[in-house]
Amino acid sequence: MNDLLQSLNHSLFSMRVSTSTSPRKLPLVTPSNLGNLRSMPNLADDLTLLGHSENQLPSSPDDAKLESFPNRTPGRNYRITLNCTEFSSVCPVTGQPDYASLEIVYVPNERCIETKSLKFYLASFRNLPAFNEVIVNRILDDFVKACSPKQVHVRGEFGARGGIQLTCDARFPDWHDHEDAECEGGGGGGCCH
Repeated sequence: MNDLLQSLNHSLFSMRVSTSTSPRKLPLVTPSNLGNLRSMPNLADDLTLLGHSENQLPSSPDDAKLESFPNRTPGRNYRITLNCTEFSSVCPVTGQPDYASLEIVYVPNERCIETKSLKFYLASFRNLPAFNEVIVNRILDDFVKACSPKQVHVRGEFGARGGIQLTCDARFPDWHDHEDAECEGGGGGGCCH
């Protein structure tokens, strides 16, 4: 333990940091404050994946857990954009892999999605045989269940198969009958983009 602390102090915390006035030394790591560096007060209490590298990927979305944490500014409407450019699943007919770029844009309410749990959740689709449209709608439903956002839009742009590329959009709240089921990307029609 002492070797670890000395190494941290030497390589990370003894370096000089320039400020607007003059350089200063960062505080040294001691056994008494080492625990403070590993924890986030009040935010990480309910999170089981963040900070635990020994966790293994879930085998299916049913085994995965989307975790959330309290939104620090619940009174403000703001957008969070999450991109997963390396999403994969399995075609339920051919058994061949399907690849997609997923984008999730949401306006949080009382809770925000924790991104490591989202990474594990999305990776759990890797061996799941499902149609692309089912996947996008499942992600939307699970996302809404996990954090009850004010708005969320899930878009999956799947790789071309047989010369046809498929893009599926789903959102919450759902499109009304008088609205086009399209995302303009500019905030029109109630879309959160």
